[in-house]
Amino acid sequence: MYIIFPYWFQLNLNFKFECYPNKLQQNQLANIFGQSRFVWNYFLNKEIETYKSTNKFNFFYQNCTDLTKLKKELLWLNEAPSTTLQQTLKNLEKAMKASFKKEKGFPKFKSKRQSVKSINILMINSTQLDMDYSTIKLPKLGNLRCKFHRSFPMNFKSCTIKYENFKYFIVFHCTKEAITNNKLDINKSIGIDLNSKTFVLSNAIEISIPKFLKESQNQIVRYSRKMSRASKNSSGFNLYRRKLSKIHLYVKNQRKDFYHKLSLKIVKDYDFICLEDLSVKDFIGHLKKDSYFYEFRKMIEYKCELYGKKSLIIDRYFPSTKKCSNCGNVKSKILLSERIYKCNCCNLEISRDLNAAINIRTAGMAGIAQHQNLVMA
Repeated sequence: MYIIFPYWFQLNLNFKFECYPNKLQQNQLANIFGQSRFVWNYFLNKEIETYKSTNKFNFFYQNCTDLTKLKKELLWLNEAPSTTLQQTLKNLEKAMKASFKKEKGFPKFKSKRQSVKSINILMINSTQLDMDYSTIKLPKLGNLRCKFHRSFPMNFKSCTIKYENFKYFIVFHCTKEAITNNKLDINKSIGIDLNSKTFVLSNAIEISIPKFLKESQNQIVRYSRKMSRASKNSSGFNLYRRKLSKIHLYVKNQRKDFYHKLSLKIVKDYDFICLEDLSVKDFIGHLKKDSYFYEFRKMIEYKCELYGKKSLIIDRYFPSTKKCSNCGNVKSKILLSERIYKCNCCNLEISRDLNAAINIRTAGMAGIAQHQNLVMA
């Protein structure tokens, strides 16, 4: 049986590459990061004062007018690309709206000591790329050398330059047409039960999850101790800080690589993917450290959109663990130590995680059946 899903849309994708600025460009980027930070803090402070006196906000357009006047007073602000400072004001407006929507008040001021720094550059296109020499020509910076390790769409109009873990990265913001796949096979559906050790699929396949952080824990502990014993901001302190940063970046890349490959394989193999809306906050402390559940869910969702598949998210309060996948009986309580689910009504004995995965798939496909027309092949 198939389900018809007629749709067409474009998906926003980011493509991240490492870049290698020379000494002059590194100094220029440090100045631009500082100018962007100054504009953020200056106009955030202005918004706070305006709100206290008038109970209103200036927002983007008024701030842009004030920025033009400010650049005439502070000439060093002209060293940054004009679109970068305007985008900083746009990001400030977005942050304020998001922060007030969650009732958290104003966003935070930015510090010079933040580990991750970024700027946005607009009004660029593929004509500024030179793939033969692996460079891109950017305003105020000139030709920036990059490592383009994979192909990407040439329809980008903006990019972000990031500095994190003592490395520079460039992120291109592109759009890509989603694959139009009207007919999805209902038999190619899967439910996934996520836990800290394995991902269990409803067809009884178990995928063991590597503990990348645990594998590098000895190195992290050793360099953390050495850094704590060194004088702050000394050469030894900075050396161990760089080594620690390098290890954490390596663990992050290991984890990201594994989940990208896993999510791509699942999306290519199945048409309907059912997941549970987990709350990582409710997990026990040591299980949070190496969990990547939310990011894995986001990977599944955007890759489903990209390849024309369907992702289904089940409510987090759905009793997938307590419910019997055979007769539907729901237990009042089940302990974490009970790894085998034993039903009191139909006497079913099944792995706890497999039982949950089957229930997640059943609930997801039941929701689809209620809202879509089933078509026989």
